[in-house]
Amino acid sequence: MDDVEKMRIKVYPDTEIEALSNETLSQTFNRNHIHVNNVCNGRGTCGKCKVRIAKGVPTPSLVDLKHLSPKEIEEGYRLACITVPQEGMEIELPHQTSFDRKEAALRKFTPTELNPG
Repeated sequence: MDDVEKMRIKVYPDTEIEALSNETLSQTFNRNHIHVNNVCNGRGTCGKCKVRIAKGVPTPSLVDLKHLSPKEIEEGYRLACITVPQEGMEIELPHQTSFDRKEAALRKFTPTELNPG
């Protein structure tokens, strides 16, 4: 049985969390109560969990290449659901102001009708 390594990664602007070598960044974020879009529940099919890795950028996977533009790949974006943390990684999460309709449906949010009149 492999030993699980513990490591520290930084989440901008000022959070440091513990990551484990046998999990993905999405799992690390979930365990540390940090929200990242994850509509497909970590299956690598939606591309919504992209994060920018500022330090310790891994080689893009085939799934990254499928869901991210060449510019995003060059800028250090990777999908959190398939990226394994590395010691000293520094990560910038996207600013999220609202949920998209698919995520709202999966979370069973009910639409609100606004009627100003």
